[in-house]
Amino acid sequence: MIMRIVGPRSWLLLLIAALGACSTDPPTIEANVFPAEYKKLIVESLKKDKLISAREAGITDPTLRQIDTSERYAVCVSYNPRMSDSPGYTGLTERLVYFYQGHITQFLQAKPEQCSWAAYKPFPELDKACVGAGCG
Repeated sequence: MIMRIVGPRSWLLLLIAALGACSTDPPTIEANVFPAEYKKLIVESLKKDKLISAREAGITDPTLRQIDTSERYAVCVSYNPRMSDSPGYTGLTERLVYFYQGHITQFLQAKPEQCSWAAYKPFPELDKACVGAGCG
């Protein structure tokens, strides 16, 4: 019935078009999207980690760094935290933050050699961050 309405040649073209639509390549994933809101993401992440306040904060610009066999954007953060489970500021600490598709994937306590490349800039967004009644 359909062959009579469409015709044998038209039927073949419809079949080719339908099969061709199924053979598209999957979309590519761009792993190294520049983390445009990296400062905001880092402050939000630290607030979830019992941070009440910080001082002496410094941060690097996002830089492509080698991780195993691939490159990812990385940021080093240095700060003196006051945590909700400690009586005062705990001393300068350094963190290494990795990004994938513009989002934080790892937030690590940095080993000394991991941020040896760091050229820190002031990070007032973290210095001003305050959570809870213990700010000051």
